[in-house]
Amino acid sequence: MINDLLRKFEKLGRDIEALSYVLIAFAFVLIFRILFLLYQCRFEELWTLFGPFTAIVAALLIARVAKHMIAHNDIIREDDRRLDIVRVTHHLLAVTQDMLAQVEYVKIMLSGGKRPAFVFEKVAENIERRYETLLERDAYQFLPGKCVDIIISMSGSIFGIGALAEGLNNITASNPLTAIDSVLPQDMTQQIAKLDQLMNKLQELITGLYEVRTSIDCQGAK
Repeated sequence: MINDLLRKFEKLGRDIEALSYVLIAFAFVLIFRILFLLYQCRFEELWTLFGPFTAIVAALLIARVAKHMIAHNDIIREDDRRLDIVRVTHHLLAVTQDMLAQVEYVKIMLSGGKRPAFVFEKVAENIERRYETLLERDAYQFLPGKCVDIIISMSGSIFGIGALAEGLNNITASNPLTAIDSVLPQDMTQQIAKLDQLMNKLQELITGLYEVRTSIDCQGAK
């Protein structure tokens, strides 16, 4: 429905533009006629052109006002779109940066330390919630394809963090304060490498979001 209305709106703008050119052409014809009559000193015939000329001028003014209103609506619509892009990108940047920080914390926990298992579970839940935010419909309205591809490609890594958290929760159910390093395998190289890949994707997504955001400023400067 909205697309049909937009197409009709754009067609109306083109019709008014075409009408303006036709009216200007008629106005030039009348002006040349007036000049000709003045040159011929046929002053009595000038009055017969007063009505058509007045009607053309009035029609031109109406077309001008209509064109101005259409341009004003275009400006408002574009401004609303820019505000939506700013709102969405700022929100996604905050979510993605927070998600990156929490993935970095997961890496620290898997690299060693005496942090209790329940902390890992809470961080994993936060990461999953942040990822669900990235999958919301508003996020896809203005994002380029490469950002969408990055978001989708992270699903496996997010699932892996959640699965690991659930496993740790089952192992330490009797004592959630159990240190993570006491129940994890000695070699976590593969898991840490996957976290590095995830952080690289998140950083790439942040860069893409900044590009979308700054493109609005560049458009406004033109």
